[in-house]
Amino acid sequence: MILDRYENLSGQAINYAKSNFVFSPNTRTEDRMLVCDVLGVGEVCKPERYLVMPIFVGRNKEAIFGFLTDRIRQKLQGWENRELSKSGKLTLIKSAAQTIPNFWISLFFIPSSITNTMEKLMNGFYWGRGLHVKGIRWQAWDMLCIPKAGGGLGVKNLKKFNTTMLAKQGWRIMNNNNPLVSAMMRARYFLNLNFLNAKLEVNPSYVWRSLLSAHETLKEGCRVKIGRGEHLCLG
Repeated sequence: MILDRYENLSGQAINYAKSNFVFSPNTRTEDRMLVCDVLGVGEVCKPERYLVMPIFVGRNKEAIFGFLTDRIRQKLQGWENRELSKSGKLTLIKSAAQTIPNFWISLFFIPSSITNTMEKLMNGFYWGRGLHVKGIRWQAWDMLCIPKAGGGLGVKNLKKFNTTMLAKQGWRIMNNNNPLVSAMMRARYFLNLNFLNAKLEVNPSYVWRSLLSAHETLKEGCRVKIGRGEHLCLG
């Protein structure tokens, strides 16, 4: 059985009591019922998230990742009634608000509309007295993202941070074949190619699309090491 072989190869046992099946639209009803009956697993018709992660990423990316802006808005609203100085607000933004999307930013390419909204919320909180009491924004968010040595405040530019984290994941896949996810990506998308030369292929997942969005950033940071001339490697 394929699932038994998966358990033997990966070392991961499947908990059928906590599992559900998602079938493609062209799967016949009788086939769905047969599979569910044999394995004792139910079917989910319209799954949205599993462990807070989106199972499917469709065309409407704003609807799928919009919960990130909601979580940041809720976090900032919880600080509205506090008498905070600018330094206090900056500390909260860096240590709490900007860390909320870190997990998703390292796996998916987040649309610019989402990252811009998150930054606008944080910028409004920093300059105003809360989300509902606006103040004069003496500097644009891009200026605040400049490192302190350059005259800024060193906050993250979420769009650039997103690209950087995706490039990091690409580097790990390119240089480490041991993790199961790296082996699966290589077998599916770039079996006979280097990761830097990989393409989207047919019907790629959104995770793969996200990784390839950081291709140019990864290429800019790579160098070829010649050494003694016996072999070449990227570093």
